[in-house]
Amino acid sequence: MLNANYNAIQQEYAQWLNTLGFSSGTVYDFKGRAGDFMEWLQNQNITQINHVKTNHINAYFLHLQSRPNRRRGGGL
Repeated sequence: MLNANYNAIQQEYAQWLNTLGFSSGTVYDFKGRAGDFMEWLQNQNITQINHVKTNHINAYFLHLQSRPNRRRGGGL
């Protein structure tokens, strides 16, 4: 579960994507992916988006390469 700060960012991001005219499916997908990233940040004890550094993004990419697929078997 996202903290209030990340939840607000996720909702505002979805609203921005809607404003830009993205399809509802794209908005849903991108919102979820952003939420996954922010959930990972929270698990790394990074609770404010302005504390994110390049090394955090690189570590998240490594995490994505090694984590199992949540929807079906196998990797990403």
